[in-house]
Amino acid sequence: MGLINRLKKFLHELKVELKKVHWPTRREFVVFFSMVISVVVVIGIFFSLLDFGFSSILEIIITR
Repeated sequence: MGLINRLKKFLHELKVELKKVHWPTRREFVVFFSMVISVVVVIGIFFSLLDFGFSSILEIIITR
């Protein structure tokens, strides 16, 4: 089977599989995107506070 035929078969199968995908609506996309961004921000703040706390503790220990 030649390269061109394999590529055609792959693209055809790709098209068939993409038709099976449940694509989110605009509203679902916005809700999920907002949730992901919110969780990332909260986790970022949490780790920033944790880093600040550990840095402060380490600085106190080192300067004594």
